[in-house]
Amino acid sequence: MKNNNLNILYLGGFELPDKNAAAQRVIANAKLLRSLGHNVVFLGTDKSNHSSDLNSTFKIIKGFNSYSIPYPRTFKHWVKYVTSIGDTLELIKLSALKFDLIITYNFPSLSTYNLIKYCKRKNIKIIADITEWYNHKPNSIMGIIKFLDSEFRMRYFNKKYDGLICISKYLFDYYYNMKNKIQLPPLVDLDDEKWKVEKLPKKDKSTIIYAGSPGNKDKINILIDTMLRIKNIENKLEFRVIGISKDDFFSQFDYNSEQINLINNFVVFLGRIPHLEVIKEVTNADFSAFLRENNKVNNAGFPTKFVESISCGTPVITNKTSNIDDFLISENNGFLVDISDIYVLKNNLEKIIGVSDLDRSTNIRTSKIDNSIFHYSKFSLTINNLLENLG
Repeated sequence: MKNNNLNILYLGGFELPDKNAAAQRVIANAKLLRSLGHNVVFLGTDKSNHSSDLNSTFKIIKGFNSYSIPYPRTFKHWVKYVTSIGDTLELIKLSALKFDLIITYNFPSLSTYNLIKYCKRKNIKIIADITEWYNHKPNSIMGIIKFLDSEFRMRYFNKKYDGLICISKYLFDYYYNMKNKIQLPPLVDLDDEKWKVEKLPKKDKSTIIYAGSPGNKDKINILIDTMLRIKNIENKLEFRVIGISKDDFFSQFDYNSEQINLINNFVVFLGRIPHLEVIKEVTNADFSAFLRENNKVNNAGFPTKFVESISCGTPVITNKTSNIDDFLISENNGFLVDISDIYVLKNNLEKIIGVSDLDRSTNIRTSKIDNSIFHYSKFSLTINNLLENLG
């Protein structure tokens, strides 16, 4: 495909500019495409938008023209969202541009089917940006719809695209029969002001940060349960938790009064805070940490929090999921730990905290890390090859 100055429409359930991890991914990908001379227009979702008038949602975000549809809330709206491409066709008519390429981000299955048919009729190339494979539980009507939508999309419709952008090695390998595909982790723009954070003086104790949404993916309770077993943990460590309040944490996980008192002595619950504040917290921690089960959901994705921590110059404590080990350099930009045995994990954490104590005065931690490995410009050849092979 002659790929100079392409007009590209990027569609999906991302909330620009930075309301979810999806938004961070597509913005970085769009910056990469723009650096190669292409023009990207977004059509995302917005939970604060209740208007059906696409034109009224127009914004310029990071230099990109952007539109949004209301986030589906009711059963009727969800059915429309997973079956219809009406909003996409409306935007194509609304825009003065002739689109050469459409990129869909985790697009619903029936909408995918209809959009692929449309693109073939109009001679528009279409690529899927695939970042997840969720196991939705079919225990309700909505659950059944989401389960079937996910399975049909992943197992059948994604194979009908002209090309695939796979976030992980797991997905790249799954679509082994697809000739035109690339593996592209979450990317960042290190020239963005949010990454230029002033580092604060180190605290007397080591600091570990968790930033995310504890639940099915991240096992924050395993981290805290392990820390409780470290002698005098309150004198050695401050564990700062972003994404959940103290009340919500203790409502989800059971601890006795003695454990609660100890947790209150070394864990600081910050709740939900703006993304810019998250970056500041991660930058000024000794380590970030998250633990995940080794399953299909986690292996199909790739953790944005890992990318952001490395980009902040902060090493990551985690276990092996997805293809993290392709980027993690042991005892340099991170530590892979064993979560199969809580006592082994305890020993791992004790050693890591000790490393932090040794390095505090010399600031070796920051000077060791190459924080540019996920900068979007390093993947120019990768995305260019995908576009050239579209035919």
